[in-house]
This record gives sequence, structure tokens and C-alpha cells, in this order.
Amino acid sequence: MIQNLPPVLFTLMKSTEPWSDDYYTFEVETALEAAGFDHQATVATDPRHRAIIGIKPLQELG
Repeated sequence: MIQNLPPVLFTLMKSTEPWSDDYYTFEVETALEAAGFDHQATVATDPRHRAIIGIKPLQELG
């Protein structure tokens, strides 16, 4: 989306938000699975947003 902005706005956005590429390319589902969550569903809530649902399994007491 940010790449479709006019060049002046794109430059302004990149200069004030230098980490926006990391934000837009971050794999939330992968990070949740790496943290021990079982990925259950990703649902679009509107054209620009989504809800991601994951469940953390119960740990066996040992």
C-alpha cells in the first residue's frame, strides 16, 4: 500500500517511519508458531486488517 503513494508522500513516510518495511513484512503467524502457539485461523476484518487466532497448548506437568 505504501508503495502506491505519490513519490513525495512515499519519501515523507519512509523518512518518518524507517521501520515500516519490517512492520509490513513481519510474519505474525510464523512468530506465533515459534513462540509455541498452534496457528488456528487468520481472518480479514476489513480490506487492510486481519485478526489472527492462535492457541497455546497446555503444558504437561512433569
